Amino acid sequence: MRLLHAILFVAMVLYGCASTHANASGDAQGGDGAAVDATGDGDRVEVSPGDAPDGDAPMDVVLVPPLTPQSPGRRLVLMQGRTMVLNAEGTWYGWGDELGQSFGEVPPLPTRQITPLPLDERRYVHIISLQNTCRIPRTGRRAPQCWGRNDNGQLAIGQATGPARTPLDVIAFEGAEYFDAQMSIAWTSEATFMWPTRVAGPSVMYDYLPRRVRDRPFCAINRNLVYDCESRDFEHTTTSINGIRGFLPVQHLEGVIAYSTHDSDLAVLRDGTLLCRGNCPAMAGDTSPLVNDTFRRVAGLSPLRYASTANSWSDACAITQQNSVVCWGDCATALYIGPVCESWTRETRYLRPTPIPGLEDVVELATGDRHACAITRRRELWCWGNNRAHAVVPTSELPVFYTPVRIDIPNL
Repeated sequence: MRLLHAILFVAMVLYGCASTHANASGDAQGGDGAAVDATGDGDRVEVSPGDAPDGDAPMDVVLVPPLTPQSPGRRLVLMQGRTMVLNAEGTWYGWGDELGQSFGEVPPLPTRQITPLPLDERRYVHIISLQNTCRIPRTGRRAPQCWGRNDNGQLAIGQATGPARTPLDVIAFEGAEYFDAQMSIAWTSEATFMWPTRVAGPSVMYDYLPRRVRDRPFCAINRNLVYDCESRDFEHTTTSINGIRGFLPVQHLEGVIAYSTHDSDLAVLRDGTLLCRGNCPAMAGDTSPLVNDTFRRVAGLSPLRYASTANSWSDACAITQQNSVVCWGDCATALYIGPVCESWTRETRYLRPTPIPGLEDVVELATGDRHACAITRRRELWCWGNNRAHAVVPTSELPVFYTPVRIDIPNL
């Protein structure tokens, strides 16, 4: 009997050592946001640094998309009148009446059907915005290329021109980690750059070339709000009349795992708390959106993994720690949050967080101007909301989808 106990003890010690070694190896491979097999069943999911909230949250689903928009692992891009989704083979698909605007209206793209886009995510990281798209090679010099509108010098090619019909090289810029023509901001691993555009002041003063404005990169940007993962500070980009760019401190926040912004800024903390700054979407009992000059806690929400504010600023959706979706805000504007908004009145216009029916095990969520989409762990895409621009179901003339509709994407 003593011999049996000794054998069992040695076996347990060896198993513990092997488990420790495996965990250390997994941390080394997955700690930088690379794809890791977190399910054990062959599904590859993206887990970015600091995603997991404290506690015993299961690790069998993606907890939040990476902080940086359109970085590796982010598969949904929703904007006014358009939807874009990335499949498992590195192909982007898009639809919606305003799809072409992300490419400066060129090349001409079918908008009433799900269309493969001229983007190859296997070779490039793409940053897609309202009127431009830029790409950064995954290997080599990482010199960005952009196409789309350039009437105000957005593409940082040294001059203002008409729309770029093919991707243009950004002059003398290499090592890009992020490059956004719409916001005229980029960063490498060592510094942040911005460039003047015609809308900032008299164009005669500008050469439309990137300038080094900061000796450290940011790690995330949405619209004009940037986040420094090292200092944990939010800052707001500013533009003076002579085109010189700068940053104004907004607030220091610890434990941010995700944020989204338009006219309101949403930040999710590691413990699942949601904070909001700006024109925060109203809830039941409010008479109008709430205006906060600093980030403040949003009451009435269960712990979250991720939150996304609609481009109309009146609505928001979030992934809960149970991987379901809730939405809240104004029935009169954007998302038409489920059947409860089908017959809203003045007294019921603003909604408390409302579960979206039929959505389980959600791993990614995005909101557009008037619609929303979610991807589940089963690799299914579901969309709902305003369909007048055919951004929910491109082949349907129904104006609104109050509940999610499954959209078939090849090899999602």
